[in-house]
Amino acid sequence: MEYVTSLGAYMVAVLVALLVAARWLLKHDPALRVEPWRDPDGRACARPRD
Repeated sequence: MEYVTSLGAYMVAVLVALLVAARWLLKHDPALRVEPWRDPDGRACARPRD
């Protein structure tokens, strides 16, 4: 029974670590950031429509 409890605690710890890593990536990875559309001169502009 002790083995099952420790295995469950390990699984929960891994899940929490993955969630923390995913949250950190979403906040800090520049490839995942949503930037507003910009004009060539650097001003923000409306998104082009199709």
